[in-house]
Amino acid sequence: MAILHVDDQPALREIVGQALKAFGFAVVSADGVHTAKLALNSRDDLAGALLDVRLRDGSGVELYEWITVHHPRLAGRVAFLTGSVDADSNQALHATGCRMLSKPFEIIDLSRLAAEWEGAASDGPPVADRRARGGDSANWNPRRSLVAVLRNAGPRPPDVQALREVVCAYVNAARLGGEPYSRVVADLKESMREAGLVGQAASAEERALEDTVIAWCADCYQPAERAG
Repeated sequence: MAILHVDDQPALREIVGQALKAFGFAVVSADGVHTAKLALNSRDDLAGALLDVRLRDGSGVELYEWITVHHPRLAGRVAFLTGSVDADSNQALHATGCRMLSKPFEIIDLSRLAAEWEGAASDGPPVADRRARGGDSANWNPRRSLVAVLRNAGPRPPDVQALREVVCAYVNAARLGGEPYSRVVADLKESMREAGLVGQAASAEERALEDTVIAWCADCYQPAERAG
């Protein structure tokens, strides 16, 4: 079984895909409505779908409505990943009755939802913790994935919204993996340099960006656990 993830930002597709794989899930990524429909029509192993609301070639709500007609078995296993939405979009989202996870979301919430969907799709009990399953998790290098997605976060200056979501997703995954706060901060700084966002002789703008990223890290990492 696999989870469909639809988002038009490459950085978010990468981090969600890699993080869910670390929990033992197969992930099918799509960059818009058209590619998502192709995936839905060509596969019979999709257990659920995570949909961004705003897509370049349509909306997640429109895609959900298409799913209810063409793949009704999946209609009850769809969730929206939401950022800021206007009043009309918010009303349309609530009308679907689907679950909504606000950005920046926590990877553990996605993994629990995916486990529930896989359990429902296979008529078996949900799996509470997939980390013991192995699979791709043994080969997943969070640091290498972080560098890769930072490089794709957008032109300089980077897409700040995409960058923040990537950083928070990484921080949440690292925290759940037991990484102390100090190690997460060090990894972020080193990864920004490897990705070319901050040079060895950092400019004022680059130092400001680094400070902003570390502030995001502090916001996303639970305050009670920062002492490590």
